[in-house]
Amino acid sequence: MVITGSFADQDRAAIKRWCEAQGAKVTGSVSARTSLLLAGEKPGSKLAKARALGVEVWDETRLRAEQGAGA
Repeated sequence: MVITGSFADQDRAAIKRWCEAQGAKVTGSVSARTSLLLAGEKPGSKLAKARALGVEVWDETRLRAEQGAGA
């Protein structure tokens, strides 16, 4: 999993902790092994690379929904 961009409701460190608590391995770069990209505002080139590789992308709304669902 990769986190990119800025998020309005949470800082990236808190998002990373939540992801790791769910069992995710959070890395800093998108590759063919990346399964999910969490994309906030101004995600930059990581979003384009993830889309080119067919990686699932969540925006902040989807992240909040998953956090609320206890995923």
